[in-house]
Amino acid sequence: MRQAQGTITVQTRRQGNVDISRQIAQWVEDQGMATGLLTVFLQHVSAHLSLQEHSDRDDLYTFFSRMERDPGGFGEFTSAVTSVSLTIPVSLGRMALGARQRLYLYEHREAPQTRSMVLHLVGD
Repeated sequence: MRQAQGTITVQTRRQGNVDISRQIAQWVEDQGMATGLLTVFLQHVSAHLSLQEHSDRDDLYTFFSRMERDPGGFGEFTSAVTSVSLTIPVSLGRMALGARQRLYLYEHREAPQTRSMVLHLVGD
């Protein structure tokens, strides 16, 4: 049993989704583990992680705009109903995602932000 831990930083441009699949897939591949369990932890409450088929910025933007009217107060409410961590199985040295599944970081702020994620992989 081995463990690996690392950090990935993403620069967002505005509110909306950023596809982080490639960065995370590359990190997993670099660890050289055939099987395992990956945890991705986002170190911020004004953004969240999701696993979905595709990204439609307008749909999510509309949803979150309605959910939290106060642009500075979304942290408390939104972080309670969204996720800052994902757990993904690793098989054959790759994330065991479905054919159309992608990992996204959703930025809640309108201004550009630098977001950090801690990656932890346990496996063989």
